[in-house]
Amino acid sequence: MKKLECGSCTACCEWGDDKSIRPVLTTDEANELRHSYDVEDNLFRLESDANGKCVYLIDGGCSIYNYRPMQCKVFDCRVLYDQMKGKTFINVINIGWRKSHD
Repeated sequence: MKKLECGSCTACCEWGDDKSIRPVLTTDEANELRHSYDVEDNLFRLESDANGKCVYLIDGGCSIYNYRPMQCKVFDCRVLYDQMKGKTFINVINIGWRKSHD
C-alpha cells in the first residue's frame, strides 16, 4: 500500500447532505461538543454547517484536533487507498465509517 500523508485534504470533515457519515458521538462527547440528535437512528452526531462541513473545520484544519471524537481519531482513509479507484471520496469515507464500526 502506498504511504500517504494525512492532514491537508479535510475530505473526512466534509459530509455534504449525507447525515449517515457524520461522526457518531458518545454521550460524554455530546456533552462537550456541538451536535445534533438523529431521532431516526437515536444517535448524537457531530454538527455540520449549512454546507455539510464539520462546524469545527476552521481555516482548513480541525479546531478541536486534540479533543476530537473517537470516531474521528480512528478513521483513516489511507487504509482504504487501494479501494479508492473509481469511487467518489464520499463513498470511500462511508466504507471507512462502516469498517470503524465492525
